[in-house]
Amino acid sequence: MSILKNSLKHRNRIRMYRMLTRYSQKDLAYLLDIPEDTLSRWERGLRTPSLYNAIGLSVAFHRLVDEIFGSYRSEWIEKINRRAQRLQRSKKSNDNDKR
Repeated sequence: MSILKNSLKHRNRIRMYRMLTRYSQKDLAYLLDIPEDTLSRWERGLRTPSLYNAIGLSVAFHRLVDEIFGSYRSEWIEKINRRAQRLQRSKKSNDNDKR
């Protein structure tokens, strides 16, 4: 069970869900039609799957994409909000310059 707990520390949960579904890396790579080393990089957090492959993972695991990659959501919310504020300030500044 400690392997499952350790995999929760990763930003995504690919390894945890792979283990829960009892797929080997070789089996899951075969199902997704990807090289095993690609899957290994995803599990170690060195790479992030494309949206297409994330959907494939969700189908293989019988989970929603957000359950597997939900940790990215809060990261994007913060990033988008910061950039939206900068964009609004920039637009206000441009409007003031035109007057």
